[in-house]
Amino acid sequence: MHSGRPLPCATRTTSTRTTSVQEAAREEEATVPAEAELSEPWSVILWRQAELERAGWPPVLALELADRTEVDLHLACELLRRGASVELALEILR
Repeated sequence: MHSGRPLPCATRTTSTRTTSVQEAAREEEATVPAEAELSEPWSVILWRQAELERAGWPPVLALELADRTEVDLHLACELLRRGASVELALEILR
């Protein structure tokens, strides 16, 4: 059970590093859509996003496409795997 004291690794972290990590976490939270704005359960969207990123989609576009259920996930991944540019693949998918 945690006593409320800082963990040993946390005490070695500099304040600059802690600040940058906290800022990054806030930025990440700001990019996550509110649950009411999502078309699918969050776990499904995260899985779709991970698959799209693994295929080569940039994270921001992967999240956008992951939330659009009308986008064929397999086609989106296959387009990049076959050499289409992100721009061309977006045109085909839209």
